[in-house]
Amino acid sequence: MNRKLLACAAAAALGIVLAGPARAYQLGTPEQRAEQAAKQGPEALRRFIWRTRMIYGLDIRQFRVGR
Repeated sequence: MNRKLLACAAAAALGIVLAGPARAYQLGTPEQRAEQAAKQGPEALRRFIWRTRMIYGLDIRQFRVGR
């Protein structure tokens, strides 16, 4: 019984470890995400920059809106 539980826990942990980088890769870099927001308009870009300002340190003046 302990071996089964240990095997299940190891499989779950491995799945979590491998899923994190895969999701991060799909999202793109912060600059790519800001470009996507800029394509949606100035308000979407402003919200993205404001929400992530302390993490990425992006400046709204780096991006053109509506390309």
